Amino acid sequence: MPTNWPATCWSNVLLLAACVSLLPITSHYVWLGEFQQEQEVQLVIKTSAQQLPRLLKVLPHHHSYETPELVVLDASAVGSYGDWLVKALAPADPVPSRGRHG
Repeated sequence: MPTNWPATCWSNVLLLAACVSLLPITSHYVWLGEFQQEQEVQLVIKTSAQQLPRLLKVLPHHHSYETPELVVLDASAVGSYGDWLVKALAPADPVPSRGRHG
């Protein structure tokens, strides 16, 4: 993932996630028959099963790679972090309309 991702991309991801961690990594892989070594930023995105399909649609459109690495791990968060995560991913309560203020 590029480190200079546009703000609009981040806003799309953050609407579908509770938290995104950026981890600087060095990747070693074979691409088109040649060994590659790249400095990359790996995103660890904490989201819900309900948000995952939408997130998987958004990410590839904003990624600079032809074949982005998207790995989904099923995990559970516990304790106070788990409580926060559930609340952060809950749909927002609609704000009642009060009409126009003039």
